[in-house]
Amino acid sequence: MSHSAIHSQNSGQAASRPFPLFPLLSAGSLVLVSLLSVAWVRWFAEPAPEAALQAQVLVARELSFKDLPDGSVGAYDATDGALVYQFASGEHGFVRATLRGLARTRRALGAGAEVPFRLEQRSTGQLILIDLVTGQEVDLWAFGESNARGFELLLSVNTDGNGPRLSYNAAGPDIPGVKPEHERSMKDE
Repeated sequence: MSHSAIHSQNSGQAASRPFPLFPLLSAGSLVLVSLLSVAWVRWFAEPAPEAALQAQVLVARELSFKDLPDGSVGAYDATDGALVYQFASGEHGFVRATLRGLARTRRALGAGAEVPFRLEQRSTGQLILIDLVTGQEVDLWAFGESNARGFELLLSVNTDGNGPRLSYNAAGPDIPGVKPEHERSMKDE
């Protein structure tokens, strides 16, 4: 008997055997139970009470950004229009890239720069940039300390003597209850 004849005989026998029903039903049941469990938790689980406490805003500032003729980017306090900081051309690439990405999303929605952004320092140590048009939130610490510091300085610059001011030491934010960057872990965030 030739090799091809043996092969066709074996494949014919394999094709005539039905797939075992028990493993198929077990796998299907496992998938169904998993989906129902996830749905149950999402629909009926109460949010953790500490979740509300984790998101306390310590300091916030609404800011507008404008490209200036010399290639720099001006950050303006949205309440009084005062220049908070001017990012020189070629510096703070992360700030520029983040703002460009958010502006691109706004343009796609047909919105402009009229509505300011909101920058928040939260009790969890998070530094969040919020687009008030789209609702998009960017956790700036997720991109590293040097990138976040570019935005962080916008909270500490005081233009009129009465604005927000935070003090920072070399280890990070000097705020009660907020851990410096090197002490944070993924479970803290």
